[in-house]
Order: sequence, then structure tokens, then C-alpha cells
Amino acid sequence: MFKRKLPRPLRWIVVTSAIAVLTFNLHLLAQLHRAHQASPQPEAILVLGGDFEREYVAAYFAQEHPGLDLWISSGMPEAKSRAYFAQVGVDPQRLNYDRRAVDTVTNFTTMGPVFHAQNIRHLYLITSDFHLGRARFLAYLIFGHYGITVTPIAVPTQTPNESWWEIVRDGGRGVLWILTGYTVEKTRG
Repeated sequence: MFKRKLPRPLRWIVVTSAIAVLTFNLHLLAQLHRAHQASPQPEAILVLGGDFEREYVAAYFAQEHPGLDLWISSGMPEAKSRAYFAQVGVDPQRLNYDRRAVDTVTNFTTMGPVFHAQNIRHLYLITSDFHLGRARFLAYLIFGHYGITVTPIAVPTQTPNESWWEIVRDGGRGVLWILTGYTVEKTRG
């Protein structure tokens, strides 16, 4: 069988890239390990917007965890959300709203600095079951960059899981944000 070697410059690029990816992942894993050691139990609840059902589930989840503040990232209209949480009996002082996110990547890029500044190292992450793969990967990348770990809570739906392409695309946007502080908007389709 004929084997052909890669040209030397290309081999150098491949080896350097592999070392960079390995180093990046080892750094994130160390950050996440330290975060989990420092805070073995979640210190707050983050609800990702995109489906009102997530906030309904979060309201009941918050009742079971009365000592934790809730952060809602671009969910239902705030007045409607506050009314629902009040109806369920969640203290309004526990609610924090952030409307800057326009998609899943910006849920994490906008909230990471907020949690980091408040020294929150461990969060419950509430999102839909079909969205959990992408959300967990972005939490690993972006929150891991800040030394924040998550315990995911899946809201059951009948929706099929997101495609690997959506996870890879947004993972690339997350890495771009870590490296540059900027992210490109996702394209439709």
C-alpha cells in the first residue's frame, strides 16, 4: 500500500494545532475541576431563554432550592415572567434578568463575566432537553474559560435533539469569542 507523507510545513501546522487544542482542553478541564472543588453544590440557577416552558420549570425548581438566586437570560417578557414567579411563590428579590443575549452563544458570553464578577463558580443550567448538547458544550468552553461549572437540568420536550452541525458551529463561535472577544452571528439555514 502506498503511503504518502504530508509536506513538512503542513505536518508542523497539524502537530502545532493538535498541541494547541490539547493544551486548551487541559486548561479548561483544570479550571472546571477547581470550580467544582471550590463549589461542589450550585450557587445559583441560570435559565436560558428561547422557550417559556423553561421558566415555568425553573419556577418550581426554585421552590425546591430557596437559597439560590435565579438568572434569566433573554426569556419571556420580564413582566410576564415576574408575574408567573410571584404566582408560584418565588421571592422577586431572587430574580435577575439579562436581556443582552440574542442566541445561545451570547447567553454564555454575556452571563460569564457577570457570574465571574460575583464569584459564582457553580450553576444549575436549565434549558430544553433538545438544546442540552449545545448548551453544555458552550458552558464547557465559555463558562469553563471563567472557571464556572454547571449542573444541567433538562426540560422535557418532544423536539428532536439539535444537529451536530449546530453544536460545532456554535462551539466555533465560542472559541472565536474566547480568542478575540468577538463572535460572528449565526446564519439561518
